[in-house]
Amino acid sequence: MAAELNKLSDKKLRTLHGKERGNIEFFADGAGLSAKASKAGGISWVFTYRLDGKKLNRLTIGRYPDVSLKQAREARDKCRSWLASGKDPKLQFNLVMQESLKPVTAKDAIEYWIKHYGRENRVNIDTLILQEEREFYPRLRDYRNAGHFHHYRGLRHSVNFP
Repeated sequence: MAAELNKLSDKKLRTLHGKERGNIEFFADGAGLSAKASKAGGISWVFTYRLDGKKLNRLTIGRYPDVSLKQAREARDKCRSWLASGKDPKLQFNLVMQESLKPVTAKDAIEYWIKHYGRENRVNIDTLILQEEREFYPRLRDYRNAGHFHHYRGLRHSVNFP
């Protein structure tokens, strides 16, 4: 007999959220996904699994309502696929999170602009690329956040670009 999937509903989660209780409780959704309700009333998504039939492992996916029921189920499915291919979901999840939080450098932003805009819309793109590589990148150092363009404004004007 197959285990029942998707036992939780958003309505049930809304009633559980914010309600204080005497003990920590787990509410199963199926296939390893549970909603962990804390004593204070917070709800966290937890994926429970065994790797190679050994001890029980738990991976916290996120907090409800920041991570919706749909997102938690998608994360569960991804974790199950990692398990099926012999990978530890906790390690894989952390790798994915680190990659998504990796800051965008100015060089990344410039290369994205060249690839998605410059190649189709600029006639002199090859000249610009050479100038970027020769003059701009060496002075750039490693500014971490491409959103802080005030660092680049002065640098950009110190190099003679068309």
